[in-house]
Amino acid sequence: MRLRGFILITVALLNWPGLFEIAEAQITLTPIGHANFAGTAYDITAAGPYAYLANYNGGLRIYNASNPTNIVNVGFAGETNFGAALELAVAGNYAYEANGDDGLRVYNVSNPSNPVNVGWTNNGGYASGVVVAGNYAYLANATDGLRIYDVSNPAMPMNIGHATNSGYAEAISVAGQYAYLANGSDGLEIYNVSNPANPVNIGHASETNFGTALDIVVAGNYAYVANSGDGLRIYDVSNPTAPVSIGNIKNGGSAVGLTLTSGFVFLANYSDGLRVYDVSDPTNPQNVGYASNSSNGGQARGVFVSGNIAFVANGSDGLRVYLAGGLPNASPPTLNIASGGNNSVILAWPTSSTGFALQQTPRINPSAWQTVTNVPVVIAGQNQVTISPAMRMAFYRLKQQP
Repeated sequence: MRLRGFILITVALLNWPGLFEIAEAQITLTPIGHANFAGTAYDITAAGPYAYLANYNGGLRIYNASNPTNIVNVGFAGETNFGAALELAVAGNYAYEANGDDGLRVYNVSNPSNPVNVGWTNNGGYASGVVVAGNYAYLANATDGLRIYDVSNPAMPMNIGHATNSGYAEAISVAGQYAYLANGSDGLEIYNVSNPANPVNIGHASETNFGTALDIVVAGNYAYVANSGDGLRIYDVSNPTAPVSIGNIKNGGSAVGLTLTSGFVFLANYSDGLRVYDVSDPTNPQNVGYASNSSNGGQARGVFVSGNIAFVANGSDGLRVYLAGGLPNASPPTLNIASGGNNSVILAWPTSSTGFALQQTPRINPSAWQTVTNVPVVIAGQNQVTISPAMRMAFYRLKQQP
């Protein structure tokens, strides 16, 4: 039986976000995992228990990250036609790879241990960034600009749209009917892609403080740009025809990649390492977390966050994994309940949900929660704790640890 929220039977499981007090001023980044193979880690994304690494001349690497403290390489696809795996987007059973001079590669990853190249297209340019939305793949294609492909049949991607406005298309984000292009020294370009066959440039923000727009994420009315030596730059795009720079922060390094989660930007800041910024006030971003690269010699190029786990594509250092302690709204996993022997009860949750502790209280009282001292037993990828008959009449929850 799978239970979520507040219930009271013989055992009550509290998994209710309203009672999940985890707001912290600082995000603590604790290194918990590492893997390094040939190649240079440029970009990372995750789906389910797997992490997908764009490894430059090392091709595509797939890791089982169900236990983030022990990530295991399970699949590999070597580089093709002298390409360079720069960025990945995973949608369903397919991974779409921006492969430099080689163009766009499509892999079937339904069997992660055996990724198979099933599709390819090349229209010149240099494929640097890719996102997939619906039946379309949007490619940031360097001096060639923006390419849009129909990938309703992933084995036969078809170029249906193209636009260029000078600059050097490094990365792309799509939200609703708009595509936002991190266009290098040209800055930010915005396209109306409501008709993918005819993308129309409707907005532009010139580069600021000698930065170079290298990566971009758009959420709500804001665009967050990794702007090289200029750091993190934030634009108000509530009017896409007139984007306005409203926020900026830099801490040395060179902002190369970023992701947004729970009101925080995780910034891959090259040799400086990983930075975390609170952007709840986009006009005044605050540095609230930091993991240095000084001891590992890496170059943080890409970052992806799943729950409270941050995966960093760390250049020559490979893949780094951090526990982001104190990250608000990192959803607690669902507790599973099953009957045990001698009238006991077994509570279980995924081992991939690192950083949560099982707690109990005899009544709903915020000051009465105590961490269960039973050491979980790991079985089939689940932490399992046996609750004795004497402990059954209590409330239980998973609480994120700072």
